[in-house]
Amino acid sequence: MATLILNRVENETIALHLRLQLEDIRELECQLEGDALDGSPSDFRAALDAYKRELTTHLGLESDRAMALSISQAVRLDTPIINSHLEEEERATRDHQLALSLRDPRAEALPAARLLEAPPAVELTGSAPVADEPESAAEDSQKALVVYEAPKFKCICCGTTSAPNGGLRSPCAHEYCRDCLVQLFELALKDDSIFPPRCCRSIIPLDLSREFIGPDLAGRFLAKKLEMETPNRTYCHDPRCARFIPPQFVKADVGTCVSCGKKTCALCKAASHRTSDCPNDPRTKQLLALAEKKGWRQCNNCKKMVELTYGCLHMVCRCGAEFCYRCGLEWRTCSCA
Repeated sequence: MATLILNRVENETIALHLRLQLEDIRELECQLEGDALDGSPSDFRAALDAYKRELTTHLGLESDRAMALSISQAVRLDTPIINSHLEEEERATRDHQLALSLRDPRAEALPAARLLEAPPAVELTGSAPVADEPESAAEDSQKALVVYEAPKFKCICCGTTSAPNGGLRSPCAHEYCRDCLVQLFELALKDDSIFPPRCCRSIIPLDLSREFIGPDLAGRFLAKKLEMETPNRTYCHDPRCARFIPPQFVKADVGTCVSCGKKTCALCKAASHRTSDCPNDPRTKQLLALAEKKGWRQCNNCKKMVELTYGCLHMVCRCGAEFCYRCGLEWRTCSCA
């Protein structure tokens, strides 16, 4: 009973964890709807949808497991009641046979146990002895069933043996237990040099590993796969975050971090320049070279180009900033005038 309660608590905890992750995905989809996720299907959307399907599948499995535990608990609780009814029925049968024998002593009384006896089971073992006395249903079942023990395999990492359904057989025929396989995927997520996970130089497919590594790790694997397949990757400029910014969240050379919301320049990988152009932009470099050749000056506030055709050095930009046309400094802070 204690084991059932613990399993039920564990099942509820896992189900809650899966529901919270699904809520996070739905919230992310709502925030990005009509912006980064519109248009044709993208790698990021495919990864997000795959992660969502993984979570939904595992949530269904946990629901089935909870139902199985509930049925098992009900059977355990109802067994004494069922046994009590069977005993009463057997007692009534014996009383009936006794009454018949008293009425007609010549009638051969049928043993009560034979009246309640189940139909003979097909003997699968071929060696089950015939008992003189009736046995319980559980003992009968154990004798009638053929027990087949599936071959176990040995994990190549830790050397432990387990049932075939407790681990994975890689394309190179090496076998991994669940714990070692999870550890292999976790290490691959932290070290780009060993991503994706391999064994004997053969990639271990995610499709073979899903049921062993769980939806959370599978989702992180898909996100890492998208990151590794993206050329000229952009990461959040904030060192406290430094999360990968998928290409779908980079617009006009400015990437928006999905985690913290900060904006990063996709050209120089520093913080977004907001109103100004990135100095590493080839087009900006061409414009600055032309401005130097023509003698133009940039506004020290909005960085727009200003050309002086006549008049004094005192410039008033459309943004309201005032600066010296000769040196570019704020007006009345230099000695040019």
